[in-house]
Amino acid sequence: MLQLLSRMAALALVIVLAGGSPPARAASWEPIDTTGFAARKLFDLGVADWNGDGRLDVFTTNHKFPSSLLSGDGAGGLIERGAAVGLGPTPAFPGFDDLFRAPDRTEPGLYIFASHRDEPGEPLRIRTSGASASGELTFAAKRITVERAEGATATTGTSATGLPILEFDAGPGAAIDVVADHLDLPIEVAVDPPIAPGSIRVGADAVPAADREFELSLRDRHGFGFADFDGDRSTDIFVSSGGLGGEISDPYFTSRQTDELLLATGSGGFAEAVDRSGLAKGDCRGRGVQVADLGGDGGLDILQACEGRGPLVHLGDGHGGFTTTAGPPGPADAYRALDLVGDRRPEIVAAATGAVTVWRAGPGGWRAAQRLQLTGGGPIGALASADYDGDGDRDLFVAGIGANTILRNDGGRLRPRDPRRIGLPGGGSAAAGWVDYDNDGDLDLDLVPQGLMKYDGDRNRYRRTGRLRYPPPPEGRIGVATVSWPDLNGDGRREPLTSRARGEFAPEQVLDARLSVPPANLRRSHWLEVDLVGSRSNREAVGAEVRAVARHRRFARWVGESEGSHESSGHYRLYWGLGRIERLRRLVVIWPDGSRTVRRDVRVDRLLTIER
Repeated sequence: MLQLLSRMAALALVIVLAGGSPPARAASWEPIDTTGFAARKLFDLGVADWNGDGRLDVFTTNHKFPSSLLSGDGAGGLIERGAAVGLGPTPAFPGFDDLFRAPDRTEPGLYIFASHRDEPGEPLRIRTSGASASGELTFAAKRITVERAEGATATTGTSATGLPILEFDAGPGAAIDVVADHLDLPIEVAVDPPIAPGSIRVGADAVPAADREFELSLRDRHGFGFADFDGDRSTDIFVSSGGLGGEISDPYFTSRQTDELLLATGSGGFAEAVDRSGLAKGDCRGRGVQVADLGGDGGLDILQACEGRGPLVHLGDGHGGFTTTAGPPGPADAYRALDLVGDRRPEIVAAATGAVTVWRAGPGGWRAAQRLQLTGGGPIGALASADYDGDGDRDLFVAGIGANTILRNDGGRLRPRDPRRIGLPGGGSAAAGWVDYDNDGDLDLDLVPQGLMKYDGDRNRYRRTGRLRYPPPPEGRIGVATVSWPDLNGDGRREPLTSRARGEFAPEQVLDARLSVPPANLRRSHWLEVDLVGSRSNREAVGAEVRAVARHRRFARWVGESEGSHESSGHYRLYWGLGRIERLRRLVVIWPDGSRTVRRDVRVDRLLTIER
C-alpha cells in the first residue's frame, strides 16, 4: 500500500476492509490491496455494475489520463480491468494515456508516447532506439510546434484538408518532441517502410503496432453514464468529454471533439459507436451525465451537463441511436432528473449559485415550473434525493459551499427548509449522500467535509456522530467532492466511497474508500437490497419506485437515488435498513410505465433481484 501511495504522489488513497470484532459504538478497518488503481488526476469516482455480474464495481474518470474500471469480487476486493476490456481512449494501445511513464526502449525500433507536464502544452515524443524511421503525423489540433529534434529532421506543414502535419526522418538514437495545442484530439500516424509494424511501439507500455498506419487519441473524460443503450442486455457506457478548455466553441474545433458511446461487444469488451449513434456534441463542454427517461416513452435518455450553458438531452431509441435536443436554458452547477409529481415523467431540477429551478418538458420544450431563491453564495456541490421525511415522495438536499438547503416535496412543489432547524449544517458542504449507515430504518446523511449526521427519531433531529470526518486536502479547503455508499462485499453493511479536492482540476485529490465494521448493535439490524431488471428499452428500470411495506412502516426508494458520483450515473441498486423488521409484508415495484409487481411475505437480509 505504501508503494502505491508513493507512486501516486499527489493522491492520498485509503482503502479499508471490515475485520475483527469492533468495540461497542466504534468502527474498525483493515486495508486491502489496491495495486493498479489508476487514480492520478482524478475527476470523478462512482459505483456501477458495469460487467453485469451482480457485484458492484468502482470506476473513475480522469480527464485524458487513465480512467479505471475496477471489478468487484463480491468480498470487497477491487481488480482493475479497464485496459483489458478496451476502456482506454486508444484500445489498440493500452497505456498510451499513461502520461506519467516513459516506455522501456531497450528493444530496437520506433517509440511514440505522450508525456504530462504542468505548464501549457503537453509533448508527443518520438524516439528511436537502434533503428532509423521516417513518417508523417497528422494532428486534429490547430497548431503544433517542434520543441526538440536531435538526430532527426522534423518539419511542420499543412495537409490538403488544412490540418497540421509533422514529417520526420530520424536516425538511430533520435529524439523529437512536438507540442500540439490540444493533444487529446486524434493523431493519424503513418510510418514509412522498411521498418516493420512490430518495431513501432506506442505508449508507456511500448505496445507493438499491427500496421504502419494507425490513429492515436487521448480524449478528455469527465462523466460516465452506464446503461444498456442498445437493448442487448449488456451494460454500455456513454462518456461525456470536455470542451478543449473552452475552445470547442471555435468552429475549427466544434466538429473535431466528440463524446464517446462504448457499446458492449458481448465478449467482455467495448467498441466505440459514437459515429453511427446520432449523438451531437456541438459546442458542449461536457461535464455530468445522468441516465433517465426524459422523453416519457419508457426508454433511456441522457442528460448531459455543459459547462457555461444549458444541458443537452440525448433521446435514445433503445437500439443505440440518439436524437440530440436542447435541454433547459441556462447553466447550472448541478442537475437532478426526478419525478416530483408522480406522473412517471421526470422533471429536471437545476441548481446554481443562489437559485434552484424546476423544469418540466412540454410541447414547446422545457418550461420553468418553479423558481426558488437560495440563501448564501457559492457554488452548488450536489443534489441528493431521497424521501427523507417518509411521506412517499422525493425530497432534495442541496449541498452548497455557501449554504445548504433542504427542499421538501409538497405535492410536487419544492418548499425550502433551513437544515439547521433539524440539526444539519447550514452550509459549507461540497457533497451529500442519504444513507441508513447503521441499518436502523432511519435515513442518515453523510456530508463532505462534516461527516455522518445521524437521524434521531425520538427528537426528529440529526446529530453529528463524529465519524467519517473528511479533512481538507493539502491545498487547504474542499471545493468539490463525491460521496457514495455501496455494499461492496454483500453483507448488507454499506461502505463509504468518497473523493475530495480543492477543485475539479486540482493537482491533489484525496480518495477514501472503506469497507466498514459499524457499531455492534448493527448485528441485530436487518436489511434488504434490490436490483431491478426492467424492459428491453430500460433494463436498469431507471425511474422505477419500490415500496417496502412492514407492519407499522413504509419505505419508498427510487432507482437512481443511490447515485453519489459528481459527474456520472450508474449506481442503480436500492437499499433498505430495516432495524428489527424480520420480514416485509409486501414489496411493491412500480415500473417506469406504471405497471406493478408485488412480492408478499418477503424474506430480508439478502440481495433480491426482481425481473419484470
